[in-house]
Formats: sequence, structure tokens, C-alpha cells
Amino acid sequence: MNLFQRVLKRFGYSKLKPKARGYSGAISSRLTGDWLNPTTTGDEEIRRDLQKLRNRCRELERNNDYVRRYLNGLDSNVIGSKGIMLQMKVEDSPLVYDDQANRVIEKEWRKWCNRKHATPNGRQSWIDICKLALRSCARDGDVLLQLVRGFNNDHGFAVQLIEADMLDLHHNNYKLQNGGEIRMGVETNSVGRPSAYHILTAHPGETSDTSRRRLRVDADDIIHLYNPERISQTRGVPWMVSAMTRLQMLAGYEESELVASRVAASKMGFLTKDANTESYTGEEDEDYNLIMESEPGSIEELPTGMSFQEWNPTHPTTAYKDFVKSTLRGISAGLNISYNTLANDLEGVNYSSIRAGLFDEREHYKSIQNWFIDSFIQPVFEAWLEASILNGVFPFGITKFDKMNQPKWCARRWPWVDPLKDMQANILAMNNGLEAKRNIINYTGGDIDDIYSTIAADNKLAEDKGLVFNAEDMPVESDESDEDEKEEAIPDKTPSRNTEDKPDNLSVEPTAALNGAQIQAALSVIEQITSGAMPADAGKELLISLGLDEPTVLKMLKAIDGFSPKKFETEIKPDTIAADE
Repeated sequence: MNLFQRVLKRFGYSKLKPKARGYSGAISSRLTGDWLNPTTTGDEEIRRDLQKLRNRCRELERNNDYVRRYLNGLDSNVIGSKGIMLQMKVEDSPLVYDDQANRVIEKEWRKWCNRKHATPNGRQSWIDICKLALRSCARDGDVLLQLVRGFNNDHGFAVQLIEADMLDLHHNNYKLQNGGEIRMGVETNSVGRPSAYHILTAHPGETSDTSRRRLRVDADDIIHLYNPERISQTRGVPWMVSAMTRLQMLAGYEESELVASRVAASKMGFLTKDANTESYTGEEDEDYNLIMESEPGSIEELPTGMSFQEWNPTHPTTAYKDFVKSTLRGISAGLNISYNTLANDLEGVNYSSIRAGLFDEREHYKSIQNWFIDSFIQPVFEAWLEASILNGVFPFGITKFDKMNQPKWCARRWPWVDPLKDMQANILAMNNGLEAKRNIINYTGGDIDDIYSTIAADNKLAEDKGLVFNAEDMPVESDESDEDEKEEAIPDKTPSRNTEDKPDNLSVEPTAALNGAQIQAALSVIEQITSGAMPADAGKELLISLGLDEPTVLKMLKAIDGFSPKKFETEIKPDTIAADE
């Protein structure tokens, strides 16, 4: 740089350097100097920090209210109070179910889920095992379940949870004779498939057991539950890793504010005096410090030369509430749940905002349910079914395993904030061919076969007891004189649709067939119109653009406007049923 350029630079002028094209996120500068960017594998990152992360997350669970709220929310929303229930779907032919086999398997599964049969120690039921496994996986990163085949119970099968600490984190061998390797206690073959797990006989934190050793357990007897985030990941990490620093800092801040607020609540001050003032003749403590008692409504006269200096700290500060809320929003984003759920704060929430937040959160819970069923519950069920067949529990042999292995898992579902509007939307969609009853029932976690069987049994019981409910909707008994006229109408088995233009009737003329995407879009529009989130005029244009004809759309909108659940009938029933045909 010559003298002229140095003079120009001194006055703020400098020659612009040519900029290369690239990503701003890869620029190295004084602002990004502390931005770490090492090239490491998933296992290498985990190996160094997993034990400390796990221990810190456990400490947060013990002492942090928000972490306990998050983990308890996983228990109640993913598993639920009734657990993920089994519904067998064994078929003799398509949609023709083997009811006897289904009932027998469901009965034996419920029997095994009792705490007396599910675990060797008899301490947990199957629901307890599911909740503890999910909680351990979220808090510790992973958890093991050992399948105990040949156990001494009716089914010859039990399961035992094993904490992640028992899987030896420090046992590594990258060159086995069979071409495999051992990473953090997990032994894999040459293609990376787990073949065994090296498990300690005692917990590493147990100081009284000095005979700790390592056992090699075949992978067929172990379910290793964890949620991988990288391809090259053999062990799992706690789910709250990105939020745990904020959680700890927030806890420290709240403690400091609490202490400061307690100090602020105790109004204090200091007695000061001039240098030439005579000795104070008031009260003194045991260390000869001047004190003055303060009582409500009392005024004390100070001696000449004495003055009182008030000390009045102001806490909590006015920014406390907004700061905590902002921090909790970041934490809730890291935990993938809504702020309202984590903070238990419904201030300023309306129907639309809470619905939008809950929808995203519940989709997250449903994805966890699907992962948990595929990775944990289904493998346990298959091992239990195989052991039960071999133990002679069922009247069929092992050759029928594939046919009998047809479970459907019904996970917990949630009612909406305004269930009436959602029910109206479901009925409207169902009666206009946009949705099936089976799908609506499945979404609520029920089963259409069970519901119909229960309704039939209830109706039969009421008939046997001579009870009549909802008499205005019941078929009217026919007189003998009208019997011939009634029977003439019976042969037409097809339920007729009432297409009269009435505000309480949601049935409309059938429209052209829609594809799956159009149906889903139409359902969304109907739901928004019903909830009031979308104006009727805008919804009308959208429905027409999706392929519904205008008369049908107009009837649907009119039905929404005048819907009355008490007057609505989802199915047209004949007045009488012929005894013989």
C-alpha cells in the first residue's frame, strides 16, 4: 500500500475488494469466529458428550418444572391413560373378519398386559412399560428392552426394561474378525445391522457392586429404542439437547428474581448521623448496631443530627414477564411443543390461535405415536404372539402366524376446543360423499366394528328391558291394516336420500367423483367455513373450483347456516322391518 492509499484510508476511503459468489453462512469473519464447524461423524459427537448430556437432562427432570411438564405431556399425549390399544384385524377373506380369532387374541393380550405377567419382577404393567420407555428415550436418548422368552407364565414371555447406562458406552472395537465392529456397546455386522449388545451386569453408578462385568446379548432378544438424527448414529441423544441450556439459564434467572423480590418486599433503610452528633440513646442489637423497630401506623422521632436513608430495591422488574415468555417460546420451539402447553399459559388465546397451535403440536405427537408403534410395540407384539402360539395358548399352530399377525393399534386422539363444529363438519362431509364413517371413527381412536356391535348390543338390551330412548326418532309400530302397504316398500333396500331443500338436512344431490386431493381440500374448506375461519362466499368459490357443482355447494352452505344436530338424521330408516322376505 503506497502513501497515497494510506492517506485515503485514514480519511475513510479504501479500495473495494472483489466479492466471490458463495453462501453467507460459510463466511469467516470476526462475527463468526466462534461458530464451530468441525467435520465429525454422529457417533464421534455422541461419544464425547452423551454421558454428560444424559446426566444433565436427568437433573433437569428432577428440579425443573418445565422439563417435568414436557415429559409428563409426552406420557399423556403419546401413550394416554388407556395406552395404545390393540384391535385385531384377522381376515378370512378381504373385509370378512375372523371374529373368533380376533376376540381370543385380544383377550390374551389384555391378560398378558397385567403387571403379573408382563415383567419378570411383576412391578410394571404394559402401559407402565410403554410410558417409562418413552420417557427414558426422551430424557436419556435411548433405552433397551430385553425380550425374555420361555419365562414362567401362561404365555412363556415377558419383557424387561434396561437403562441406557447399562449399554457400555466405552466399549469400542472397530475391527472384528467377521468384518463388523462395536460402537459404544452396539455390535454390528459388516453391513451395519446390529447383531449383539454388550450390556453391563450392574449400573455404572452403583458403587456397592464391585463384580461388574459385561455380557453379550443377541440382538434378537433386545429392542434398542432411539430416534436417530444422523445416518451414522448408533446411539440416541436426549430430545431436549437444544433447549437444555436455556432451561438451566432461565431457572437461574427466575431464582435470582425470586430472591431479589423477597429482598424488595422487606423494606429496609439505614440510620445515619453527623460526626458531631451526640451518642444515640435508642435501641441497639447485640453487636451494638443502631436499630429502629417499624410497626404499621407508627412514627418515631429521631434525635438531633440523625437521619433515615431508605433502601428500596424494585423487583421483579417490569421486563420480567416479557423476558420469561420470550425465553419459553424459544424453549418450546426446541422441544417441538406449543408455548401455551409448556408454560400452561392461555392468556390472550382465542379459538383460532389455540386451534392452529394444537393442530401442529398434535401432528407431532401422532408422528411420535407412529414411530413408537413401529419401533417398540409392534416388535413386542410379534414376539409375544410367537411365544404364545408355541406355548399352546391359541388353538392354532405356528403356521398361522402370518395370518394372525394382523394388529391395528389405536392410539390416543384428542377432542377439539369446539367439538360441535367439528362434528357438524364431519357429518356434512360424510353425507356428501367426501368422507367415510370408518375414517372418521378411526381418527377418534375407535373401531367401526366395535362401535356397531356395541350399538346393536345396547339396542337389544333396551328392547329386552322394554326401554325406549329418543322416541321421536324411533320407527313407528305399524298396524295390521297397514302391513301390506309397508311390505310393498320394503324390497327396495337402498336408503333414499332426502333432497328437500330444508335448512336442517345436509344431504345433497350426488356430484361428480372427486380424487383424494380434491376431497382433502374440500374437507379443509368445509371445516374452516363451519368454524368461522373462512367467509362463506370465499368458501363457495373454493368448493366450486374443486369440482363441486354450484347447486350442491349452495345446499351445503345453507345446511351449515341452519344446522341443528337434534333434527339431523345421518341415515334414512324404514318405518318397519319385514319379519320374513
